[in-house]
Amino acid sequence: MEIEKIKIKEREIEMDLGIISSKLWLNIGVILLVFIGAILRIYSLTHKVYYMTLLILCFYLVVMIINFYKHKIINKYFLLIFLPTLLFLVISSLIHHTLNIFVKFYIVEYLIVSYIYLSILKYGKLYVSLLSKCMTYMLNIFSIFNIYQVVFHKPMLYDFLTSEIQTLQYQVSTSFYRTSSVFGHAIVAGLFFVILFLHNFFTLKNKIFKYILQGIVLINLYSTMSRSAWLAFLVVIFILILINFKKINLIAFASFSNLSYRQILYTYLGVIIIAIGVLFIAQNYNSLLESIINRFGDSLSDNSTDLSNLQRTGTITAIFKFMSDVGMKNLIFGNGLGTVANFMLSHQIVIPDFLTTDNQYLTWYYEFGICGIFLVSLFFFMLIHHLIKFFMNKSYDWTQVLSVSCLIVLCIGMFFFEGIQWETVGVFLAINLGCILPVTNQNNINTGGKL
Repeated sequence: MEIEKIKIKEREIEMDLGIISSKLWLNIGVILLVFIGAILRIYSLTHKVYYMTLLILCFYLVVMIINFYKHKIINKYFLLIFLPTLLFLVISSLIHHTLNIFVKFYIVEYLIVSYIYLSILKYGKLYVSLLSKCMTYMLNIFSIFNIYQVVFHKPMLYDFLTSEIQTLQYQVSTSFYRTSSVFGHAIVAGLFFVILFLHNFFTLKNKIFKYILQGIVLINLYSTMSRSAWLAFLVVIFILILINFKKINLIAFASFSNLSYRQILYTYLGVIIIAIGVLFIAQNYNSLLESIINRFGDSLSDNSTDLSNLQRTGTITAIFKFMSDVGMKNLIFGNGLGTVANFMLSHQIVIPDFLTTDNQYLTWYYEFGICGIFLVSLFFFMLIHHLIKFFMNKSYDWTQVLSVSCLIVLCIGMFFFEGIQWETVGVFLAINLGCILPVTNQNNINTGGKL
């Protein structure tokens, strides 16, 4: 009898685990579906799919909120950043009659952050780990297919792109074409290749596949010719060196007696792959260096003739001058959500009819004033706080390091374009922000998926 009871109990546990597993994968699938929907926005035939995925997200979020109604779990970061920014954006959009801008570009971030926050409470760290690995596989598929653009200098589905995205594909079918993968723009693609480099570094275990895929990522990153992505990549390398410096055991590597046969094999393979890469760079050093120099040009010079640099620096000067001349109310609270386009239309800098600042933080300063910059500063404080914890602790959660590093990449990139206007950037920003929201006593809160 006792043995039968034990077997019945084991079968019940297995059934519960199966239900939890299916619910967990369904939960992750919803986020992946929204991200895919954001990607499909650049194609004319699937332009509206994104909104359908948001409806699915809303449905599952409502279900989760109902299930969590009895659990009064409040996070200090959630109160400090999430709710004040939401309230500020809603009030600003209502005052300036730009609620449609809020719904189009900002509401999805709050939906995703809430959804992932509740998912972590429900499933624990396993949720973030599996979600990160799924994103790694998906981005690697995009990276491999981007080789088509590297070789043929045009998007694979160019004829199906929306007219707006087609205008952003400069010098198609020429050697000067900048690849954009499935993201519609070279700058956005460059940032996601840097993010993929991070994902591969933390999630892939097979070193041979990791080296091969990282090589493809580097080729794609170079092909975007995105200066902001290259700068973000250098910052990422610096962060990885700092985080992993204490893991390096030079004595172990100096003595082969401390290494297994598999470790020795992987070490040799790694050296061979690196040597091939170094030889390739050495043979093409002059052309690669010339391409990079030409790409940066004199953009860092005070007497720059670079068109995009003149546009950006001119916009900064114009907006700072305007904000210094307006009244105290506009300086503190800004000119309202979605109003920067009107400013750019009436203040031509270099490029005519250019409606963006090419700097997300500059846009936030114009639209939300000092209050907006203060709220953004709280977000940066949270990132810095997390980084300090990683550097101070000998052990750390790799999912947290990955999410914080991805957010840093996006933050660097948004100095060079208005990231929120790109759905893929907004969705990925929200995903990683939701993943780093610390959960108090997370191990105790995790209910095993029974909520």
